[in-house]
Amino acid sequence: MRYVLFICMAVGIMYGTGMAQGNANVLIEVDLMKVKPGDGGNYVELEQKVWKPIHQERINKGMLVGWVLYQVMYTGADDEYNYVTVNVYANP
Repeated sequence: MRYVLFICMAVGIMYGTGMAQGNANVLIEVDLMKVKPGDGGNYVELEQKVWKPIHQERINKGMLVGWVLYQVMYTGADDEYNYVTVNVYANP
């Protein structure tokens, strides 16, 4: 859970500083993903080839401010998650 807090703070700062005088209220949606050991490459490929274009279209339409995929490094099989996706919306 400590990683999620760090990610939220980092994304909030990143998008908050990029929004001059605009609407500073953003909604950050964090999803925790558990990928089986050895399947990380397939998961990242799925995110890049399938989900990234979908999120980019949502950004182009103004429905989404940004989307980020993080890999949590040095995780083990017993960890609750090993990837994190973050969606940033301009309006709650």
